[in-house]
Amino acid sequence: MANPFFELISKLAIRAPYLLIAAVFAVTLLLGISALSVSMLSDNMDFFPTDSPIRHNIEAHDRDFGTGSLLLVIVAPDVTEPEIFEMMVRLKDDFLNSDQVSGVSTPSDLLLAKYGKIPDKQVIEQEFLGTGAMPDKSSVSMRLHLKSYDKYKADSVAAELLKIIDFTEKPDGVEIKAIGDPVIGYQIGTSITESASIMFGVAMLLMVVLLYLFSSGAIRGRIMPLLPVTVAMISAIWTFGMMQIFEIPVTPMTSGFLPILIGMSIDYGVLIQSRYEEEIQSGKEAVDAIAIAVGSTGRGVFLALVTTVFGFSSLLFTWVPNLQYFGLTLTFGITSSYIISLLFLPPVLLLREKGGVAKKTDRAAAGKDNIGDTMGRLSRFTVDHSLPVFAVMLLVTAAGAYGYSNVSFLSDPMKYFPDTMQLNQDFKFLDIHFGRGDEVTVVVKTYDARDPDFLNDLLSLGNYVRDGEDKVRKTTSIATLLVDRYGSIPDDRAQVSAFIDSLPEKDNYIFGNSETALRFDTAMLFGAESGLTERRIRNAITFYDPSIDFYIVGSPSFKEGLTRGMVTGQNTMTVISFILVALSLLFFYRSLRQSLFPLIPIAITLAVTGGAMYALDIPHT
Repeated sequence: MANPFFELISKLAIRAPYLLIAAVFAVTLLLGISALSVSMLSDNMDFFPTDSPIRHNIEAHDRDFGTGSLLLVIVAPDVTEPEIFEMMVRLKDDFLNSDQVSGVSTPSDLLLAKYGKIPDKQVIEQEFLGTGAMPDKSSVSMRLHLKSYDKYKADSVAAELLKIIDFTEKPDGVEIKAIGDPVIGYQIGTSITESASIMFGVAMLLMVVLLYLFSSGAIRGRIMPLLPVTVAMISAIWTFGMMQIFEIPVTPMTSGFLPILIGMSIDYGVLIQSRYEEEIQSGKEAVDAIAIAVGSTGRGVFLALVTTVFGFSSLLFTWVPNLQYFGLTLTFGITSSYIISLLFLPPVLLLREKGGVAKKTDRAAAGKDNIGDTMGRLSRFTVDHSLPVFAVMLLVTAAGAYGYSNVSFLSDPMKYFPDTMQLNQDFKFLDIHFGRGDEVTVVVKTYDARDPDFLNDLLSLGNYVRDGEDKVRKTTSIATLLVDRYGSIPDDRAQVSAFIDSLPEKDNYIFGNSETALRFDTAMLFGAESGLTERRIRNAITFYDPSIDFYIVGSPSFKEGLTRGMVTGQNTMTVISFILVALSLLFFYRSLRQSLFPLIPIAITLAVTGGAMYALDIPHT
């Protein structure tokens, strides 16, 4: 008995083909307009659920102390020239006119405070050469302290800061590298846009080639084998439009949905079109062929759609926004491709037949189905040699499962991008010249952050942690800035308070009178080192004074939390996806045995994929 829904689709395709095609293109136009406004987001916080303590602490720190800082590295043949330091003064003035900048720290500040002017080259060399600010004569650094900003406005903030750099008058041969948030996100967003365009183009080209190679024997005509490509293109437009409507941003993770969507969209179209062509070649009229293709293949494809949607919907149970975005995006995409395949392909196929009856010449034009013949021979081979095939698959699955359990996790987001990317080139420059590292920030809560006794304790605490932890290179706080200025912490609270209020970067170190930031510069930390270093710092603070009220943010806690979240999220979504797929199959088949049997190839595929990742040293990301 025909399904009423698929029977209705067939009748609409036969009686009102132009109406269906017009409806598809109208929706495509509306969603295409919506897609033009889809937002880009490269904020790492969306790797963590909204109730994550790590996310809560980082957001609290950014709210109270600003979003962070931007390192500017000035590269020139000889940075000890006075004109370089005069340029820093101009840069500082320009940046302080921006609403996004709370303060600017430059080596020029120290020279002006000490000498009242920018001195000659010899004095500059004596003051800075070989220090952290000027490791050699080819580079010198300054730092911008930024106010808090909306993560969705990060690109505009970065563009404003980069514009200031571009328009500042520079001596000949001088280059300024901007490294840090939000420029990192801005460059990542640009890379995502470029990569997504390339991925889409390459995927479409590959699909065109493959369809021509493998559909020439089963699909008539020169253009018709490419009809499923149209389905994929329309599906992509619909998906981007839905992303805008449901406020799903394009992120480094969601940008990878395009190749998956293209492949699955073309699959749905090929299945319906191939079944239609089989019926035509068997001698049926076009209207009957459409009814059979939509009625039989449409139901089978719908089952595939439901199980796939349930599989991707398991990502919603990870409570990690980036994974949720990815799952929703693919759900929108594959659902759109199914709808388009049902509503767009049948009327187009019928209109091609010019009146609903296929020409005999067209029927004869279809060649031998080489792919079908090959698959038939392969099926017969596996049936005839079932035991050896089963043994081989068992061994491959066992080896793959072993490899899957040993696949590593990559928790440094910067490693997700190619070494040739300008951002990674800049970080390599920092590694060579400045010894790039991570930063751990300890936010200490107190009754009076300007009290000299408290600041002396803060200074001692910072020195205690730095001296006891080999990964910590330097500590910076209001206390260390006071020592740099006066040689020690002044006893007069009024003097301390006046100094703090005079600091351009005050907001990056103190919030009101109740919180202050103690920042530790560390060596670059990877893998287990990240979590271990944070725990050692935490334990050192607790050992120093158990009564201290504090929380920790920074790269190490981010990396450890990201790794832990990936492990937990992967296990959770794998289990839930199997359960959801099994339930959907049980609903359709009404048989426990039939619903569990398709899970076997899924498990084998997962194991083999994991084994290949292990063999090729491809980490989880």
